[in-house]
Amino acid sequence: MMKLLVLAILLAAMFVAGCGMADMSISERQSRYKASVQSSSRMINDDWDFFWMVDRPSYRTYWYARGAGG
Repeated sequence: MMKLLVLAILLAAMFVAGCGMADMSISERQSRYKASVQSSSRMINDDWDFFWMVDRPSYRTYWYARGAGG
């Protein structure tokens, strides 16, 4: 019974210490959120271009279709 109690106390201490270390400042949280949103918006643009097939030049012509070349 004593071993079970010690084990429960150790597990509880691990969870409490883990949650305490995860706290961060508001500015750090905001900057991580902003970076996540920017990354997601870039991926949405890439997916949209891929859907409409404008992510690369056409291979059906000898001439460049979009912005490649002089």
